[in-house]
Amino acid sequence: MWVTLSGMTEAVHLGAMLALAALWLTAGALADGLPGASSARVLRQRSGTVLALAAGGLAVLVALLLIPAPEWAPATPGAIDPQRLALLLPLLPAALAAGFALRRVARLWTGASAFTSAPNVPLPPALRAGGAHPLLAIPLQATGLAALAGGALATGWLRLDGSGAIGVLVTGLVLAVIALGVRHALRHSRLAENALPLLSPVRVDQRRSMTPWV
Repeated sequence: MWVTLSGMTEAVHLGAMLALAALWLTAGALADGLPGASSARVLRQRSGTVLALAAGGLAVLVALLLIPAPEWAPATPGAIDPQRLALLLPLLPAALAAGFALRRVARLWTGASAFTSAPNVPLPPALRAGGAHPLLAIPLQATGLAALAGGALATGWLRLDGSGAIGVLVTGLVLAVIALGVRHALRHSRLAENALPLLSPVRVDQRRSMTPWV
């Protein structure tokens, strides 16, 4: 059982950990629905919300890294400090989200904004396929899962008593991300087929059948 220090600092830190998980999980859930947007206006709204949530998640994560956390000492020698592990788990996926996912979401928002004069136009296949790209949703969802595990550690809902337990936790997260990756890759492949450009333009000769030209 974890021996914790009481006080305002601990409460604020735990609240920030839960807010971190909520922001990233919501961003990942909304990112998953981007390809299902019914119009360019809806895609613009959803992608803007994803950007705002992810930016908030990054801000909370940076604040948690900069602000000293309360000292949580394990009751048994050799046990793992849950606060340090809770912050380490979402670091890598958050960095991937900042480097890859948010750039793609920003491009989607810009592309959808080009249809502001006709906001109810059906979503173009290229934008729909872009919203389904694995590098868009996977980093956001992976960060959400890692932040959820970190929040469970910080609150004491999840307790690890050795390196073997850490391995099980990390393996579970990796398997979940792989399953999400397969799902997103299959969906993106299907949608990308509808967005392929016409490689060989054609012209119609009224006296002959349609013939390709390069």
